[in-house]
Amino acid sequence: MDVHLTSDNVIVVSHDDNLTRLCGENVKIADLKFEQLPPFSDEIELHFADGIKFRNENSNVKFPKLEVNISSK
Repeated sequence: MDVHLTSDNVIVVSHDDNLTRLCGENVKIADLKFEQLPPFSDEIELHFADGIKFRNENSNVKFPKLEVNISSK
């Protein structure tokens, strides 16, 4: 799983570190706070399948956070 850290130290799940392919904005995840991350584009080109795009049926879908709960015994 690929993860990246936002400027306010939130871990997000994303293969790309730059938002160009996913959101259409040429900016790095690390340069934005979590709340500043834009939603995904309606269509996203897949790296592993030439010419095939993922169609986002839900508008305003954003990056998921990776949250870890560590408890000591």
